[in-house]
Amino acid sequence: MPARVSKPRKRTIKVARLHARVADARRDFLHKISTRLVRENDVISVEDLNVRGMIRNRRLARAISCSGWAEFRSMLEYKAGGTAGPSSLWTAGIPARKPARRVGTCLPTSA
Repeated sequence: MPARVSKPRKRTIKVARLHARVADARRDFLHKISTRLVRENDVISVEDLNVRGMIRNRRLARAISCSGWAEFRSMLEYKAGGTAGPSSLWTAGIPARKPARRVGTCLPTSA
């Protein structure tokens, strides 16, 4: 007969399963959306976001930190690297609050 498991241990296991389920669902979504973007687009441009600075916003900190920007970016990079289409990274040369002034000059389009 197996040893009895205490109630706090059972709760810990139950919460761990729920956390794992949420993490798996997020990872699955990131895989699906990154695969779709790579298949449907010839060129993918990714802005290098200042996530550390955005987390300082109290109202958005939890949503930004849970969204997995780094994981999404790495998925896009390795999936786009295996295909024939080029990918580019748009670094933080322009302040994020005023991107509209020079966006056309950041990435010249080639015909």
